[in-house]
Amino acid sequence: MEAIFVGVAPAFTLLNLLIVVCGTAAGIVIGAIPGLTATMAIALLVPFTFGQPILPATAFLLGIYCGGMYGGSISAILLRVPGAPCNAATVFDGYPLALKGQSGKAIAMSTVASGLGGLFSVFVLMVSLSTLSQFVLMFGTEEYFVLTVFGIMIVISLSGRSLTRGFLSAALGLAIGLVGLDKIMPYPRYTYGITPLLTGFPVVPALIGLFCLSQGFRMLEDALSDEARTTSTSAVSGRRLTLAELWSVRRTLLRSSVIGTIVGIIPAAGPNIAAFLGYAEARRSSPHPEKFGTGLIEGVAAPEAANNAVPAGALLPLLSFGIPGDTVTAILMGAFLLHGYTPGPMMIRENTALLYPMFVFLLIANISILLIGLSMIRPISRILALTSGRVLAGIVCVFSVAGGFAYSGQINEALITVLFGAMGYALEKIGISIVPMSITLILGPMLEVYFRQSLIANEGSLAPFFTRPLALALWGLALVTAWASYRVNRRVAAAEAAAALEPEAMPERTA
Repeated sequence: MEAIFVGVAPAFTLLNLLIVVCGTAAGIVIGAIPGLTATMAIALLVPFTFGQPILPATAFLLGIYCGGMYGGSISAILLRVPGAPCNAATVFDGYPLALKGQSGKAIAMSTVASGLGGLFSVFVLMVSLSTLSQFVLMFGTEEYFVLTVFGIMIVISLSGRSLTRGFLSAALGLAIGLVGLDKIMPYPRYTYGITPLLTGFPVVPALIGLFCLSQGFRMLEDALSDEARTTSTSAVSGRRLTLAELWSVRRTLLRSSVIGTIVGIIPAAGPNIAAFLGYAEARRSSPHPEKFGTGLIEGVAAPEAANNAVPAGALLPLLSFGIPGDTVTAILMGAFLLHGYTPGPMMIRENTALLYPMFVFLLIANISILLIGLSMIRPISRILALTSGRVLAGIVCVFSVAGGFAYSGQINEALITVLFGAMGYALEKIGISIVPMSITLILGPMLEVYFRQSLIANEGSLAPFFTRPLALALWGLALVTAWASYRVNRRVAAAEAAAALEPEAMPERTA
């Protein structure tokens, strides 16, 4: 216990606390603006944290992560335009509440659900990580190889309605990860005589291109096509959330928080699936499921508690095994590597000076959502009314290229950002998700190293991969989880497709 108090002490400096609060506030604003997401913000800002102390940098990034998850619900409720895909389920009941003149109550419910869901998952992370740290000591290179395959299998199974497209995206990421010097023997591979490729494609500029610049291209396309955005109201109105109403959704909050934490732990599942699962489960267990979609606070509480429980849950596989839990933690992994920290078992054992403060930053970020969330609603609603699609698209594109250049101050990184931005835009256009590619871009080199190290240690034998008890158990768990994840993904895809057909009738039904 004394070691924990000593570990968390560095987090409680005025500078670190102010940074995490400011990061959370910035994440709320960014998340509330349609088209801008926490993923984009973190990817853009990671290069600018290079050279800064690790604790303030981590505090700011985690604050944006948590705040961005919540911020998207504001535009979902007021404008019927989710700030991020994970807030799409909030539209179903949040927007009808706004049409009834109760947007204030809907946003208050979203704020409370987001804060409580996040706090729940942080406590689960704190308790589980100490237990997992002992379990991880049993792992060898064979178990890490199987675990990495486990993560890739789940990524593919959750990549959309087509497993083939998910496999192609993952294979592309694996192939790109092979470019550069061999990780075991220093021989160049697939460089074709291009000297800058000897170090491979840097992860951070590649991720900035995939998630930020490609989104900037899509935003620019939408702005140039003069797509009209549906805006019913940008003003906050309606009565406040009462304690009785909050108490009535206590089971929904707890259930969705558990769902979000579990989904966050599953590699690459992400907040989108958590939100839709939380909403679907709340509707299934409700005594009046027919009223969902007409403006129920349960319909706001369920998806928001679920998607905001994902961040801390997604950090669990990253910190324990070095496997990103979602796209944001993949970018955070790049940030840790940039600062000289390698997530995984050694980080748990040797870098408690960073690990324990992270718990504090997550707690402060979620408390900040509760405390400052409501006070920022009216200013944010005014910002939403003034946002211009073309201006936002231009800002995103410029800062994406600047972020890639800031990674090392070389023009090559900026060009790589543009290359991956165009690639991400093209892949999304033909219906191929970039999530498997982004995850395998990180996991691919790890997979190769674990495989070859095991072969060297076992004189070329593959038997240990299938005969070691723990490795065999992980193979079974991987197959079962991947199949279950595929079934869940199909269910969520069906729910999204059905929901896409219903919103047009929503105003008439709730008027």
